[in-house]
Amino acid sequence: MTLKRSFINLRRENIKHRIGMILITFFLFFLSMLAYLMSVQNICGRDIKGEEIMKGITDLSRPEFGFGILSMGAAALLAISSFRYLHSKTEVDFYHSLPIRRREILYILLSNDTALFVVPLAFVLVFRCAVAAAVGYFSRSFLAGSFWSAVCYTVIFAITYLTMSLAMMMTGNNFIGLLGFCVFAGYSPFALGMLYPSLASTFFETYCGTETQTGIFNYFSPVSLTNLLLYADNRLWRDNRLWRWEEHVAHFAAMGVWIIVLLTINYLLFERRASEMAGKAMAFPKWNPIIRFLLVVPAAVYVGLGLYAVSFTAFKPWIIAGVVIGGFFVHGVIECIYQFDVRGLWSNKRQMLASIAVSFLIVGFFWLDLSGFDQYCPKEEELASVVVDSPYVSDGSFWGKERKGMTGETMTGTLAVLDDIIRENDQNKDILANGVPDQSRGFSYYTFTYRLKNGREARREYVLSPKLQDELMEQVFDTMEYKKDTYSLYTADWSLVTDVEISYPVCSETLDLTKEQRSELFRIYLEDHAGLDYKTAGNTLPFGQLSISHKLNLSADNYYSGIGGAETSEAYHIYPSFKKTIKYLKEELGVDVQTSMKDIEITSLTASRYQESTEQWESFDIYDEEFISSIKEKLCYGDVLWLSGIEQIVDTSIDISVTIKTESGEEICGVYTDAETVEKIKQQGTFE
Repeated sequence: MTLKRSFINLRRENIKHRIGMILITFFLFFLSMLAYLMSVQNICGRDIKGEEIMKGITDLSRPEFGFGILSMGAAALLAISSFRYLHSKTEVDFYHSLPIRRREILYILLSNDTALFVVPLAFVLVFRCAVAAAVGYFSRSFLAGSFWSAVCYTVIFAITYLTMSLAMMMTGNNFIGLLGFCVFAGYSPFALGMLYPSLASTFFETYCGTETQTGIFNYFSPVSLTNLLLYADNRLWRDNRLWRWEEHVAHFAAMGVWIIVLLTINYLLFERRASEMAGKAMAFPKWNPIIRFLLVVPAAVYVGLGLYAVSFTAFKPWIIAGVVIGGFFVHGVIECIYQFDVRGLWSNKRQMLASIAVSFLIVGFFWLDLSGFDQYCPKEEELASVVVDSPYVSDGSFWGKERKGMTGETMTGTLAVLDDIIRENDQNKDILANGVPDQSRGFSYYTFTYRLKNGREARREYVLSPKLQDELMEQVFDTMEYKKDTYSLYTADWSLVTDVEISYPVCSETLDLTKEQRSELFRIYLEDHAGLDYKTAGNTLPFGQLSISHKLNLSADNYYSGIGGAETSEAYHIYPSFKKTIKYLKEELGVDVQTSMKDIEITSLTASRYQESTEQWESFDIYDEEFISSIKEKLCYGDVLWLSGIEQIVDTSIDISVTIKTESGEEICGVYTDAETVEKIKQQGTFE
């Protein structure tokens, strides 16, 4: 009877002595109710159809990030208020003097805090349902969303609460406990997850940011797991899509496993935690060296990379200095925290040196490229296909069907050039980065995606000289396999197209097309494009372009795929050899297409360039009508931003603009041309 009374009294006293934290938690729930009321009011106050109001209010019932943060905050507050007694010698002695076993104390704390979260959560969700019913928009979908919200928020609370309580048990001080929670929350996704990309981007010349999947590290942090649970694939906005539990089975499973693991660890530590550890930095000193080592090694590496970045990546030995400084400083700070004494800065020198040595080994592995990353050249028998992203790819994200890559003879031809590409990459990258414009003209980045037969992918980014580009494109450009894999329009869903704009000398206009006219234009254009060979594309300047704006396919895997309702555009060049396209534009669509500027009356030409030594623009004007007439057929109307895919044959060392006569007066427009014509222009004046 005495034991039972003590159990009940302890439960009551535990709540009574934490009334402040409990009130703060309830206040957060109250704020969420106000925010919900405001959202409902805003939706109902719009001048929209009832179906849209129903959809908007139903969307409010699904799990969302704001309430997820609230759940995490409530979990952290309740865990701190429950387990802070472990950091006070007086309170620890009191609790341990009670005739109750430790496991029962733990049960009281866990059950109290769970009830303090679940009860107000249930009240808030019932309140939401009542409001939705009051305005006449309650539905089964709303009820289902509320149910899954309850599940998500409860799981988020549980994993955050157990992580915070673990940090409190492992430490003997409230501030150190908060630091411990931050370490648990950020170590995996940041300290570990970002380590390989940071090192690879610093030391590997061919690294392009997508070589490894670091998402696995997000499964070892309550914060990143919460993000994964609330938003599928971290996409924050999805057009016409509701949160679906089927997308989060793996996330629920991971959080369930972690809850079980954390419960087990918390139970074991709570049972074994010594009372005399209250007030000290760490409650389990035997783990101190391991924790110190796990923190110092990545921190030293990051300090080295940071010092290198501050030096504008100009001198890699700064990394060595940074590793030494970072290793010494972080090790010293941790020791000072452990000992609550600044003299701890010099403690455990051997482990400090060992941590710095391991950091050097990690940096050295990447610096010397011991894995052979930059020299990677897959064997043909290991490859299923190769995807090549070149400057010939149109601007914007690929929105056609899934890219299959090149196979068979086309893939063989690509690999035949790969040895030379790898061998010259370092030199070409240096020329592109540090060479003068005349030396680096025509050098471009190409990305190769190697799809292996075992299901893996490897990506490399190379800088190709004009000679290597010619060798590669001569192998692949003329094949339909490459064109369908590179130009979205071949396989895209044309119903996503919103606008088609045509640009030609010296006009840009949006085409007013029916669905049938648009499809016919695309069909004819692609027929001409299929016959475009690399010799023509590499030596002939296009006279115009089609700019195709389209909605983004949300099911596609691209940068914009998570932004509901977003649009982007792609540019498709029109060459003089596209006779069928030109004919259709003129005869069927009534577009007076000019295929060159030879009939355009140009009164003057201005050449300008940016002089880096003086950090100023300099220019000169040409008014010689005879000279202008001799070159204007070589001038192409358009901005340099339109040059995607034709950079190799365009000289961008100077900016060119021309003044033309129009019916309403004079107009200035930008043009571009080839290297030979640019040299002729330079001979006509002196930059000032």
